[in-house]
Amino acid sequence: MTYVRSVIHLGSGAIACYRWGQGPGVIIALHGFGERALSFEHWGRSLPEGFSLYAPDLPLHGDSRWEGPFTVDHLHELLRRITVTPFTLCGFSMGGRLCLSYVQARPENIHRLVLLAPDGLKVNFWYWLATQTQTGNRLFRYTMQHPAWFLGSIRTLGALHLINRGIVKYVHRHLGEAAQRQALYDIWTCMRTFRPDLEAVKNRIRTQGLPVRLIFGRYDRIIQPSQGYRFQEGLGEHCRLTELSAGHQLLTVALSPVCLQIVTD
Repeated sequence: MTYVRSVIHLGSGAIACYRWGQGPGVIIALHGFGERALSFEHWGRSLPEGFSLYAPDLPLHGDSRWEGPFTVDHLHELLRRITVTPFTLCGFSMGGRLCLSYVQARPENIHRLVLLAPDGLKVNFWYWLATQTQTGNRLFRYTMQHPAWFLGSIRTLGALHLINRGIVKYVHRHLGEAAQRQALYDIWTCMRTFRPDLEAVKNRIRTQGLPVRLIFGRYDRIIQPSQGYRFQEGLGEHCRLTELSAGHQLLTVALSPVCLQIVTD
């Protein structure tokens, strides 16, 4: 199944959005850091009849143009422009953080929430320091411009087995080049307002009776399944968790069938 591409204008920004299918069951999927809407193309090609899948290029990703902070209100307007009917909201990694904040603020039109290895289930001290404090943001900017001390520290901690090798590889993959470091600084700063209050999110889920499906890679060392199990506590039948035989990257051809089954079930 091929996609249809459109552009949604929000203020001075322009968000590229891709659609697969034309069915009444609407799915909106938000990608992770450094990815793009076409990360969900494997889903789109295998989408069951009766569904439509929409995936936007989030700000500072793919073909979208954006300046300044991106907020929950911006996200709400984007989703409202995509559909006015109840929909299933999916988020992978960074996209999961956006989904959690959206559920906290605007849960009314969400039919189901599916989070794949979502960021935001745990307070990341370094993310908080870099995006929520002036001193931390200055240090963050300096480190992105002069990364040698940080990358050296990561290598040392990895050699001493104080952090796992998955994190070491992840850091070097995303911070190895100057353009990558600038992108990290810009994206973290752009998305800084997405700070989900997990207890508030869980209260919304219970109040709305919102079905939640969590999907994790059993061998994920970036966002571990244990975070999902902690979030699941107190949600009872509203929240189910599935572990797949995978690492952090869950948007692969091989995993598409099982992920789509969970999303469309």
